[in-house]
Amino acid sequence: MEHDEKILGYIANNENISQRRLAKLTDLSPGHMNLLLHKLVNKGLLKIEKVNPISLRYILTPQGIARNAKRTYCYIRNAVKHVLMLKGELEQIFEYYGAEGYTVYLDGEKDEIYQIVKQVTSEKKLSHVKWLKNMDELLGVDEKAVVVLWQSEKEESYKKLGIGYINLLNRIDSL
Repeated sequence: MEHDEKILGYIANNENISQRRLAKLTDLSPGHMNLLLHKLVNKGLLKIEKVNPISLRYILTPQGIARNAKRTYCYIRNAVKHVLMLKGELEQIFEYYGAEGYTVYLDGEKDEIYQIVKQVTSEKKLSHVKWLKNMDELLGVDEKAVVVLWQSEKEESYKKLGIGYINLLNRIDSL
């Protein structure tokens, strides 16, 4: 079933993809791939068209297109759900630590999570939230502080410095 979805996705992106290429992309043997392709044909999700004596073209049927579209929809819905959870968790962290008199420092790579964090901080205009350029900025800080990070590799450095931190992704995973 999992392979079916991958195969349909690869074919949706490239009808001229070879069986050998599909096998390589899915880490399956060419024989296993051949079996799965024919099962997809029998399920009505795929049509195989002979282009010439040695080449085949795989075409998604309307049912195959609908199944691939549903998979894409579910993926997008799940991604949006995770983004909303991330935003909600950030807002809770900012609210709780702000009420407790903490300065919340943000430390992470400029990736997709960074973009979400940046959006939340700019929407909320929070004076107790600051971006870190590097960890040394925290040395000698007298105020109550906590760092929100989203790269696990940074945790050990904060532990060694004795600085409290929250791994945002661990918090999301536990929800």
